[in-house]
Amino acid sequence: MYQEQTSNFHQGDVLIAVSFYPYASETQAAVAAAVKKNMPVIVITDSPLSPFTSFADVNFVVEEAEIHKFRSLSSSLILAQSLAIALAYELEDKREGE
Repeated sequence: MYQEQTSNFHQGDVLIAVSFYPYASETQAAVAAAVKKNMPVIVITDSPLSPFTSFADVNFVVEEAEIHKFRSLSSSLILAQSLAIALAYELEDKREGE
């Protein structure tokens, strides 16, 4: 599915890649495709040593709570939601200024 999505990358798009250990090869391929098209890349990951951080324009390293190999994604989801809300406010302000 990622190949269909990456083939639709256009100028002005931004890729937000979310990946935690073990890092998915599909996400790595999507990041590579975005970099190849000179798209900005925002990464949400679990380690500054993640294979994505060197390709990202912006990195968010989130340490999640883990109990018996089960990782909570609460912090990452809150971060993603906060980014979406901030973008919505920014777009609304731009629309009102036109």
